[in-house]
Amino acid sequence: MKYEIYGIKFRKLRKQQHLSLKQAAEGVTSRQTLGNWELGKGDMDFTKVLLLLRKIHVQPIDFLENSVSEYLRQITGEISSMYVNDQTDNLHQYAQHALNVSHDNVKDKIAFFRACVPVTIC
Repeated sequence: MKYEIYGIKFRKLRKQQHLSLKQAAEGVTSRQTLGNWELGKGDMDFTKVLLLLRKIHVQPIDFLENSVSEYLRQITGEISSMYVNDQTDNLHQYAQHALNVSHDNVKDKIAFFRACVPVTIC
């Protein structure tokens, strides 16, 4: 599963349940692979994500929807802050970077969203 937001969200949920990295990874993947995914440095197969979610008693639909919603709130908060604080140079840089990423990943909906919001403000 490609997007770093999912690993970060899983880490938060795992820690809330006081599960160690080793306990969560056991029987699913390696501790190192899980750790990298949780830090946004690696990828995780969707089948393995489903197995990991089962270990922490979280329904996949809830996990996916909540993760994306939380991420989108974070993005709009960053952009809004730059706009409100009249940081137009930062906003332009953010928009340009987001556009470049979106062009390189045309099927990535989150990258597209990250590019659309600041561009409409600029």
